[in-house]
Amino acid sequence: MGEMVFQHFPGDGFDVWLSRYDIPDGAIIKGRADIPVIELAITLENHFVSSWDGIGQPLTKSMECSLVYSPFVLNKAWLMPSVRYTTFDFHFSFEVLACYAPAFPALARFLEKVLRHEPCNLGGPRPISGRMQMLLKEILSMEFKAAAYSRQIKARTEILLVLALELLTKSKAKTTYLTTEASRDKAYAAKLILDSRKKNPPTIEELSRLVLGNQSSLQRAFQECFGISIAAYWDSNRLELIKDLLRNKSLDLNSIADEVGYNDAAALSRFFKKMEDISPGEWRKHNS
Repeated sequence: MGEMVFQHFPGDGFDVWLSRYDIPDGAIIKGRADIPVIELAITLENHFVSSWDGIGQPLTKSMECSLVYSPFVLNKAWLMPSVRYTTFDFHFSFEVLACYAPAFPALARFLEKVLRHEPCNLGGPRPISGRMQMLLKEILSMEFKAAAYSRQIKARTEILLVLALELLTKSKAKTTYLTTEASRDKAYAAKLILDSRKKNPPTIEELSRLVLGNQSSLQRAFQECFGISIAAYWDSNRLELIKDLLRNKSLDLNSIADEVGYNDAAALSRFFKKMEDISPGEWRKHNS
């Protein structure tokens, strides 16, 4: 019928699940388990429509997050034909979240419902910030290195949790936009183009033409939507591509430089060291 891939990392007081669904003919998937779950759910790719019994539909759109509790798992997801879905879910223990309750009164009220075994949702869904997107990309690009890997995952997960709590407990009424909805739609379209053209990224001028937008308004909208400038996001994508190529030991630095648009290995090395504080060769030695 297609393919479903689940990757799981068990941490201390938390679990990370990366799930990918690719069902050509579409499907309805049901989940059932007699266990309580506190889940920070994030959709990475396409609009993932799901429903939890007692909670409703806490998450429906790409790049949105929600924090939900259910005393048992009874959920359903609708997968459309020929659409690939990717979700990133973080399951937290009550004790981990309780540490943050004094700083977030809404979380404290949420945890009171957890103690009463009442299904509940903490203020979601909300669009995730640019910083949250960058943390997810960092987790996805990390290489497994035993204890060091575990510590890196934990550190990024804690930061991600705090950012999610700040986002989900903030009043929607306080959210103000400096750009129009049309400009924000163009910013999302620009991000899709940048993600699909990592090897040959467009200039800001070309990107503006592709989304039929003005350069300055597109840059403002991109910064507002994702918390990062177009140039910084472009650099992040290029760095991710370089790392992928460095893992291939058969490629020398000049070949990699040519692949990502640099004139020579020296220019590539300057960029990489500026971003990572180590040379490409040192990174390759530790991550090949």
